[in-house]
Amino acid sequence: MPWQQIYDPLNSPWLSTLAALLPAVVLLGCLGLLRLRAHWAALAGLVTALLVGLALYRIPASIALGSSLYGMAYGLLPIGWIILTTILLFRLSESRGLFASLQRSLMFITTDRRLQLILVVFCFGSFLEGAAGFGTPVVVTASILIGLGFPALPAAGLALLANTAPVPFASLGTPVLALQTVTGLDLRLLTSTLALQLSLFDLLLPFWLVTAFSGWKSAWQVAPALLVAGGSYAVTQYAVASLHGPWLVNILSALVSLGALTLFLRVWRPRSPWHFNQDVAAAPGAPALSRGELLRGWAPWLILSLLVFVWGLPQVRDALDSISLVRIPIPGLHLLSQRMPPLTPQPQAESAIFDFAWLSTSGTAILLAALVTAAWLRIRPRDFLAQFGA
Repeated sequence: MPWQQIYDPLNSPWLSTLAALLPAVVLLGCLGLLRLRAHWAALAGLVTALLVGLALYRIPASIALGSSLYGMAYGLLPIGWIILTTILLFRLSESRGLFASLQRSLMFITTDRRLQLILVVFCFGSFLEGAAGFGTPVVVTASILIGLGFPALPAAGLALLANTAPVPFASLGTPVLALQTVTGLDLRLLTSTLALQLSLFDLLLPFWLVTAFSGWKSAWQVAPALLVAGGSYAVTQYAVASLHGPWLVNILSALVSLGALTLFLRVWRPRSPWHFNQDVAAAPGAPALSRGELLRGWAPWLILSLLVFVWGLPQVRDALDSISLVRIPIPGLHLLSQRMPPLTPQPQAESAIFDFAWLSTSGTAILLAALVTAAWLRIRPRDFLAQFGA
């Protein structure tokens, strides 16, 4: 007989909610207070969730185990696969000097440190959050800032601060897709509503970053540029979320914001550019990038954007699924748990099917982008595999 879900085991909505929040509190506490490594913090959160579920919510052990296996499988595909292939693409571009060209291209757009900060952590950081997520943009953008001459500690802190508003659409929309799986809500409606809710945060985040970096008066001096960056991001985010879905929301919004800010800085400059006391990152005599170098620096990420866009088209996704999708019911979980009122009008068995969509997942599109980049750069198969296994 299916187990019927319990929503208020303590006969108090407030206490039951606090109990349900305990695994998240343990996870965040282990990360932020105890400074444990992410995998140990995640394990502590999982153990806490199992204890709360078994002891308070009276979840059968078989269902608790099945739920854990389901989550682990989803963590490997698509999440783990997306992270792995994005890191591969990053290493390929770095190994051939393309990432250095990308870094220099950001430096030559403007010498103002406040605007360099926005270009790197807000625009490019959002792009990386959309492509990979899970800490990747913090590491990469902090490295870029340090390479541009920013002090290491502020660079890391600002990279973390920027990695906030883009998170709901991280890793090709994985959080939204997971939420849709759990709730059963219409994906397009869920995506567009979330994008609308985030629009104010998108607009304010550039101001927040510059204020944290150099003060609110300094942020006001570059307010027009910050409005262009945040406004173009917010508008694109809502348009992509409404018309396409969650997969490319961060990626396209970041590219539009980067392009809009770059074009705006061709016709507008701050009256008093902000520099460090001993600034060396943008020396006046430094040679400008050629168009070829500029294209080489951005090419891997443009290829990624194009392929992920194609993979996200419903017709393409359905065609790939028709020849590769394997649906695996989770033992001990599938149809053995019932949602109860008030979540549903009547008891409803909950399906738990893992879609092994190895070909249509966005990580495979990123792998193809890495293969195209490797072929273009004439990277030998041995070197390609070495980067994959590094």
